[in-house]
Amino acid sequence: MNIQSSCKDMCAKLGFGCVQLEEEEPPMMALHTPFGFYGGDPFVVYAEYLDGGSKIRFFDSGETLFHCFCRQISSFHLRDYQVVKAAIKQPDIKVTHEGEIEGTFEIANMASGFAIYIDALMSLARWEFDNAGTDFAVREPSLIGDTRLYLNAMKPDVLAVKSTHKAAGVSGRQYGFDLSQGDTQIDVISCHRNASSSELYKLVDLRGNALSANMPIIVVVDDRLLPEQADREVAVIGQYAEAWPMRKLIEAAAGGGLTRH
Repeated sequence: MNIQSSCKDMCAKLGFGCVQLEEEEPPMMALHTPFGFYGGDPFVVYAEYLDGGSKIRFFDSGETLFHCFCRQISSFHLRDYQVVKAAIKQPDIKVTHEGEIEGTFEIANMASGFAIYIDALMSLARWEFDNAGTDFAVREPSLIGDTRLYLNAMKPDVLAVKSTHKAAGVSGRQYGFDLSQGDTQIDVISCHRNASSSELYKLVDLRGNALSANMPIIVVVDDRLLPEQADREVAVIGQYAEAWPMRKLIEAAAGGGLTRH
C-alpha cells in the first residue's frame, strides 16, 4: 500500500469522507465525520462552493434541529431561534429562518472554518443533551409573564412590554431581549448553568460594542428553586448588567424595595 492510499484508508477508518451529490457545477457534497450527538448519531454536514469557488458554505439542511426535535425539544424556533443562537458561541455560524445551521468562509480559511462549524454543532449537541424534553413555549412565557407582572407592579406608570429592540455585539451578532420598560431592556433566565453562561456571553459581546456598551440592561434570575446557585449567577452577571433575583423582585413589587446588584 503506497503512502497516498494509506492516508486515504486511514481517513476513511477515522470516519472522514466526502460524497459528491450533484454532477453540476459547483458541486454539492455530503461530508462524513466521526463527530456526532451524545447518543451516537453522526452530524449531518453538507458543503457547497459559492462566488465562483472563492468561498465554501457548510450547512446541515436543518438536520441538527430536527434531531433536537426528535429528542422532545420543542418551540426552540421562538423569537427567531433565540435559544438556539444563544447555545452557539461561534459568531461566524448562523441560524437561518428555515432552521439551518450554516457558516460561510473564504476558501483560504476552509480548514479553520470547518473546525469552527463542527465546534458549533458540538455546542448544540451539548445543548440538546441538557434540554431534552423541554418545551420552550411552556417554560419561557410563564417565567417572562411572571416577571412582567412584578415589574408592572413596581412601575405602573412605565409598563413592561414585549421587547422588539435588537442590539449588535462586538462580534456583529444581533441580540433581542425578553421585555423592555422605558429605555431599559430586560432578559429573564432560569437558574441553570446553560442559561447563565449564554446570557453572560451575550452581555460581554454587547458591552464590547461602543454602541451598546452603556445600554441599560436588567437580567432577572429565577432563584425560587435554587437560591444559592442563583446568588452566584447574579453576582457574575451583575458585573455586566443590573442583575435581580426573582424573589427580590417579588418583594419589591409588594412594596419592600429592591436591592440592586
